[in-house]
Amino acid sequence: MEMLDECLRNLSEFAARLSQRFGKTYGFGDHQGGIYNFWFMAENGQVTRKYAVYHDGLYEYDQSYISAGEPTEAEVQAAKRCYINGLSTGGCYPDGANVREIATNWVLDPQQFSQRLVRAKLIEWSLRKPVA
Repeated sequence: MEMLDECLRNLSEFAARLSQRFGKTYGFGDHQGGIYNFWFMAENGQVTRKYAVYHDGLYEYDQSYISAGEPTEAEVQAAKRCYINGLSTGGCYPDGANVREIATNWVLDPQQFSQRLVRAKLIEWSLRKPVA
């Protein structure tokens, strides 16, 4: 949990610095397999919302989440389909689909965004090892 807290703090602080220049920045993450999920929003140099949950089956859920700022409407809607601490009374933990739902409602569908960048050759995915 400490590593997730540090990672979220570093990423959200970086987003806050970026938002000083661009107005709003967002971040989203999901561990494939569902061990952790997070999302955050920064506006004009301030982190306005962040949420993360770590759920590996060893910790009580109420002790393994981070939440700061007011939940957004997208989170309230997602909480109808998954358990978001403080918004839901039951259900399963958030998964990649829930994180994408929040991302899509906040700003855009991250999968479509990345595909547009790949097509525009602005980013390139590579799994090849560097040649020594």
